[in-house]
Amino acid sequence: MYSGLDAVEKTFLSVKKGNVAFSSGLQGWGFTLSKFARIYAIKFGVDEAKMIDRLWGNSYYDSANKRWTSNPISASGEHLPRGFCKFILEPISQICNACMQNDMEKLDKYLAVLGITLTSQDRDLQPKYLLKCVMQKWLPISDTILSMIVHHIPSPNHAQYHRVQNLYTGPMDDDTAKSIRMCDPEGPLVMYISKMVPSSYRDRLLAFGRVFSGTIFAGQKVRILSSKYEFGKMKDVVIKNIPGLGMPMGRSVESVESVPAGNICAVFAMDSHVVATTTLTSEEHSHPLVSIKTSVHPIMEVSVEIKHPADLPRLIEGLRRLCKVDPSVQSRTDDTGMQMLCGVGEHHLRASISELESLVNVPFIASDPFVRFKETVISESSHVCMTKSPNKHNRIYVTAVPFADGLADAIESGIINHSDDPKVRGQLLSEKYDWDLLETKRIWSFGPSNNGPNLCVDVTHGVCYMNEIRDSVCAAFQWTTLEGALTGENMRGIRFNIHDVVLHSDAIHRGGGQIIPTARRAFYAAQIASETRLMEPIYLVEMLCRGNDVKTIINIINTRRGQVIEQIQKPERSIVIVKAHLPVVESMGFCDQVRAETLGHVFPQCVFDHWNIMAGNPWQEGGTQFRIASEIRKRKGMSPELPILSNYE
Repeated sequence: MYSGLDAVEKTFLSVKKGNVAFSSGLQGWGFTLSKFARIYAIKFGVDEAKMIDRLWGNSYYDSANKRWTSNPISASGEHLPRGFCKFILEPISQICNACMQNDMEKLDKYLAVLGITLTSQDRDLQPKYLLKCVMQKWLPISDTILSMIVHHIPSPNHAQYHRVQNLYTGPMDDDTAKSIRMCDPEGPLVMYISKMVPSSYRDRLLAFGRVFSGTIFAGQKVRILSSKYEFGKMKDVVIKNIPGLGMPMGRSVESVESVPAGNICAVFAMDSHVVATTTLTSEEHSHPLVSIKTSVHPIMEVSVEIKHPADLPRLIEGLRRLCKVDPSVQSRTDDTGMQMLCGVGEHHLRASISELESLVNVPFIASDPFVRFKETVISESSHVCMTKSPNKHNRIYVTAVPFADGLADAIESGIINHSDDPKVRGQLLSEKYDWDLLETKRIWSFGPSNNGPNLCVDVTHGVCYMNEIRDSVCAAFQWTTLEGALTGENMRGIRFNIHDVVLHSDAIHRGGGQIIPTARRAFYAAQIASETRLMEPIYLVEMLCRGNDVKTIINIINTRRGQVIEQIQKPERSIVIVKAHLPVVESMGFCDQVRAETLGHVFPQCVFDHWNIMAGNPWQEGGTQFRIASEIRKRKGMSPELPILSNYE
């Protein structure tokens, strides 16, 4: 939004600037340094900016001499408290102690100074709830957040002038871009839906978003552009009328007739067509806005089973709505008909299950969370694998090759995808990943889901009827990469090369019923012949701890197959930042164990970092891979014996 030094100055977070808040999300209260600086500036008769400097940093207050000093030791040899501790933390601590000890006499004395009055109902609350009530009256989080928004977030008129080039996917000189730049309420409508929120209105979801251009009206006909929409095509676009609009006002949403550019509003009863990252436009020539990219990966899942079969439709609808409310959640139905809920971690799944309970209002049972693995290969196939069709008239010859380092990550991050210009994609694959330039033009498919990190490549020469069987082979490839041969998990980082095909001259003998199962067995055979391995997800764990807790943390990580990758000393604060890689499968209960063994002083932050090939061989009995592969196959109802090459060739 800004550039150069101006960007650093305007976006830098600083407690003194007032763009950092101290808060308790659980109890709903918070404050900025500016709030207390204004109070004490009046009391001491000094400038507010000067008071901010005294309340933060190496500034100490000498109560005996009634003066501020930069020396932490007074003339009499006493240790002086910092300004922040003396004038902010100490009053908060006194009120907290009075509430928790239910000392109403002392609490009334403090509240009289603050000008806060408690009702008779408030005074009868239990200590924990009394503390919450008092703190919300004294330091309401809503006032703090609103103050930060007003003083530190630029207005839409100013912000959109700078942000339009990062928001709009169309040309910067068309009417829509000009209207977004000026935040023009008279221009073409452009609204971006960023979040779906549950509501009590007929169990429907509200679509919240910002109007960037034009004015949206109730009853207005709009074009709903999904995140996959390509300009000029009628695919992934729906034309509907706006049923109603609402303006968020605290806990409620007030109905309104129209909302001009620069405002946030809610669209009623359109959750069947609208999801987060959707763009609403009124003109056919308008391009969509840039979709929000999330860096989360659903790597853990639970099975959800309904108690009463008649409630199954409610559960499926609840899962659908949950995926709209939280885009980082995924749901699917496995081969046994079980509903699966996928999330980014153990605590995220707990929160998602709690949200699902409020959405469906029917009893269900959720299993313990388990981790999703992926299948890959670590070498080229030992030979060209051949499979015959059921009618014995067609043959397919395939090998599997592992990806070069970084290619799978590039595909998953969208740097390389199926919709790229073949010339641009081919140049990138040739220069960075050592692909043959001719082979880059013969990529048939990405998989699974047509955008996954696996490739099917035609490397044949002079073979007839290849275009006729392409759709059937790609269908088999999508199926194969979705469910690998080893455990039925997704494949990752595998390139399948089709070397030769022998086909019957009569088209009736080489249809989909003959080619799809044949190609699928060929892909599986190539996978088994290429030293198949399991890949496990790895967390990047970051912990801020005291020096005497480091040894405890390292011991916990080592016992869970983790690896400490960095320790950063902060001598001025006597703390250490520990960074480590931890397998997700070993993270169950990790946070609780760390907090327990460090007496609550350390709270780990776990973020998905990468996929890692597990050590060992899945066919070696007694090994970790063999145990995990057997557990997955048992959970999915597959044969307990691991597959062998003769099962497919």
